[in-house]
Amino acid sequence: AAAATAGAAPDAASKQDGTSSGQEQQGLDLPEAQAASNAATGAAVGAAAGKGGGSAALSTAAAADSAAAASLDEEQMDASDFVDENDGARVWTERLAAAGLVYDEEEEEWEENVDDDEDLDEDEDDISSLLTEVTPYGTWFSGDGSGTEGEDVAQETEEQMELSRWYTSQDGYLPPSTWGPVQIVSMKGKGRGLVVSRDVQQGQLLLVSQPLAMLEYVSEGQGKGEDDAPENEELADHMRAKVQLNPAQHLWLNELLWDGQGEKRLPTQEDISALHAAQGPQTPITMDLERLYRIVNLNCQGEEFKDISASTLRGEEAVGHLGLWPEAALINHSCTPNATSYVIGDRLIVRATEELAAGEEVTLSYLGRQLTMPLQMRQAELKEKFGFEAKCPRTRAELRSAGPGSKLGELLNETAAWCSELSEVLDTALEEEDMTEIAEIRGELEQRKEEVEAAMRTAKVTSKARRWLQASVYDLYDMISMCADEGESDKGKGSAAQQEPQVLDTEALAVCARILESVARGSDAQAYLAAEYMVRAGVRFGQHHEETHQARRMCKAAFTARYGPVSDALLDTLIATRLDD
Repeated sequence: AAAATAGAAPDAASKQDGTSSGQEQQGLDLPEAQAASNAATGAAVGAAAGKGGGSAALSTAAAADSAAAASLDEEQMDASDFVDENDGARVWTERLAAAGLVYDEEEEEWEENVDDDEDLDEDEDDISSLLTEVTPYGTWFSGDGSGTEGEDVAQETEEQMELSRWYTSQDGYLPPSTWGPVQIVSMKGKGRGLVVSRDVQQGQLLLVSQPLAMLEYVSEGQGKGEDDAPENEELADHMRAKVQLNPAQHLWLNELLWDGQGEKRLPTQEDISALHAAQGPQTPITMDLERLYRIVNLNCQGEEFKDISASTLRGEEAVGHLGLWPEAALINHSCTPNATSYVIGDRLIVRATEELAAGEEVTLSYLGRQLTMPLQMRQAELKEKFGFEAKCPRTRAELRSAGPGSKLGELLNETAAWCSELSEVLDTALEEEDMTEIAEIRGELEQRKEEVEAAMRTAKVTSKARRWLQASVYDLYDMISMCADEGESDKGKGSAAQQEPQVLDTEALAVCARILESVARGSDAQAYLAAEYMVRAGVRFGQHHEETHQARRMCKAAFTARYGPVSDALLDTLIATRLDD
């Protein structure tokens, strides 16, 4: 788990959505069980991208289609019926081979294998030559943009080349401190906040911040327990004992960051420029320790890992971190944030995850994983740690349909608590591969989901509010997806006569991806699920299917929101790297 956070109201007693402080920025990671259940598809992507690994997902797709292919009449067996230029050569070769077909060069058609070894050997090279221009899965957006290999139509722009250095450089290069199209304003009822100074597109870089101090740690998923995450006070102690700051950094720490007492002035452009210039002698921090504790509690940010794809490509470990990034501490909270943040090296990157109009406020989530909890639990967390309750659009919508005392609100609270208890039972069943127990749990989960969905229909919520309410019990849908994956993976077990082709789930996974898209677009978890959904849809339905097109659009939007306008080749690399992790 990410570092604990505590403290009073982020800017003033009246501040409703707070100045950034101690929050787990978008810390929505998949449970270990989910990651394990996705291993087959991830390995296939890794293999196609030159990362190593098997082709389990591709083989299962071949098995799924073999019966249909074998049943075709001979006159229908020409290459155009089977070879889709947007599908992988290996996928189709495996499907045709599994169907017992071979390619006849003279007739230019696929025909039944008559067990003529000599003819088969002669045809083998011709099959390869026919299909060499059809790329295996692993290339989705580069080349001509249709999923086939080839040279990029346009050369990389200067911005794309710079982004490539950010995400792939292994020489220690770090993104420079940047103040993008944003400005600091005083907001009624909120204190200070950031708004965009012009219209911006999805993926627009808003700022890059260098920390006043940062601690790193190895998170639970990397071999240590959650108790290894540092407390906020440890960061403050570290700053007092070991950190030295230049004059501009001292100014931000002493005068501009909220300490829970009184109002602070708006930082000027000169304050920001001086911070980025980083000039002047460095001296120790002499501030009263109790005040330093308050400032750190109210302004620090932490997460269990740095950006996974970028860290891997840069040859770095995606360790957990807790730090104090001064500019980002001015961003207010929303339960449906329109920006995302992550760390590369020691730099905090903030990007817009949707189009924003000039003057629109920039928001992040302070809640980490609790972003996908019911309204009353989120409000209690914000009130306890930051001294305010959210008043964002999601909160207002949920208050109307699932507020305190409502039947739907009570059901959501009960469901969240029930899922928390059931998750340990499911984890054990998954680890032991107890298919009977998994099937029983899935039945219970599906029944509870029907109750929740029925209650939402009764409450006559809008489609947008429905997604937000689903996000409030996200664990329910996530656990159903895990059970679905395990159930599908079990189909191929047993004797050859009993085997059924494995078709990895897409329905439950797609629901999870869309739920996170509604509340945490551009987060690591949402980008990962969108990529996984894209790959599975392609394997299951083929590249021309409408569901595959929808999945591709979702995936590209998620990765663009997170990484900005990277080249298509780098986009493919980021996707494959994340899936292969």
